[in-house]
Amino acid sequence: MRKAGYQVDVYDGIATADLPNTIEDAEILVVQLQQVTEALLDQMPSLKLIAREGIGLDSISLQAASKRGITVMNVPDYCLEEVALLHHPKAIVTNHIAWYSEQSEARLRNLTSNRIIDFLEGREIPNIVNKKALESMTIK
Repeated sequence: MRKAGYQVDVYDGIATADLPNTIEDAEILVVQLQQVTEALLDQMPSLKLIAREGIGLDSISLQAASKRGITVMNVPDYCLEEVALLHHPKAIVTNHIAWYSEQSEARLRNLTSNRIIDFLEGREIPNIVNKKALESMTIK
């Protein structure tokens, strides 16, 4: 995203409750497993998009996001091949899986970043969770 000219602040490995006060100006929040609660959204009045790096959405208060007109997206097609491989009854997992995990993580970050850029530039993204919130919002 930085390569595309966007400002990115990374708070890796920090709980959402411990985020600094500077988050009030953030327009996009990218999370993996962090809880996105109504209390957190109250601290982020400029927020337009929550991007979940992964499949599940149970850590995000969709009702609170929709109420505020915040669009929520995920990456529903992330890691499908990897999960299928690991659940195969005759699969043997070796230490080479670390390389595959790095590749999967890079793919996830690229998918998420590209979809966020599409959102910012007004292009349609395929995995909007709460489309009604998007309909009520104008991207600047």
